[in-house]
Amino acid sequence: VASNFGKLVSPDARAAVGREDLAAALLQMISWNLAQLARLVAQQEGCKTIVFTGSFMHQNQLAQRKIVSAIRYWSNRESVALYMRHEGYVGAVGALAMSSLH
Repeated sequence: VASNFGKLVSPDARAAVGREDLAAALLQMISWNLAQLARLVAQQEGCKTIVFTGSFMHQNQLAQRKIVSAIRYWSNRESVALYMRHEGYVGAVGALAMSSLH
């Protein structure tokens, strides 16, 4: 994942990199990190379906596509990544469920 920014060590390369390139590399790095962590936890727990929620995913179709392809690749197409349509409510439901435990 660090290879997304590997060429930035060189001052000449840094000068040639545009803001769009940096944004694309950052999005790829974050997406792959999320996918890898989720895949490893799902594998450890024996889950084949991984559900992603949160504001990073909200209408972020590029990140969603990158995560879907990473999950498919790392799982040899055995796992699937899903996204909630109304993911903003999941945090509220979780907070409500946690408040009832205390």
